[in-house]
Amino acid sequence: HIDCVQRILRGLKMFLLLSCWIIAGVSAEDPPMMHYKERNSSLCLKVRKPPPHKDTKWGFNERVIVMQMNVTPKYIGKVNYNPQEHSVCINNLTETDNGSYQVTVTDEDYVDSVEKHVLIVEETVPTPVIRMSGQHSNLSAGFCNITVNCSIQDDWVWSVCDKDSCTTSQRSLRKVNITISTDNRSIVCRGSNHVSKSNVSESI
Repeated sequence: HIDCVQRILRGLKMFLLLSCWIIAGVSAEDPPMMHYKERNSSLCLKVRKPPPHKDTKWGFNERVIVMQMNVTPKYIGKVNYNPQEHSVCINNLTETDNGSYQVTVTDEDYVDSVEKHVLIVEETVPTPVIRMSGQHSNLSAGFCNITVNCSIQDDWVWSVCDKDSCTTSQRSLRKVNITISTDNRSIVCRGSNHVSKSNVSESI
């Protein structure tokens, strides 16, 4: 009976050790590198694993773009490959290039490792459009509360401002971040994303 209990305990120990190894292996995987790029620009991706490399294979959203040191037919002209560094450059970026890129690196012992990248292409932020209307006057104080709408294409923010500050009342933001503030008796509307920013101001 004691031998049976000891065997069960040994089995539990092995199970726990195996679980720890599995968890450690999962945790050790590097998260993907994020890249934000402006439309019509280029992105170059390099292999982080130091040489020597026996082989590399680049993929994009489950499609192969480079294998056996050659760009696959679909991506000729779109992708440049450097066989010395095993790097790739994706040119003339558009929203269709958004997604996951990964490179599988085979070392001299024929062991594979995978490095992942995520690309998000964004437009240049255009100049915001600002509209203001007086809400009510305070003649003794010498200023008005002003309702301000700041929009960039389909994104917009409504705020109520006085000479010192603005309070946001409504917003709808999907592609850009918009803020409204006051600066030296002017209303300033700022728009930004990960690749560019723009602003406009009007006196109050």
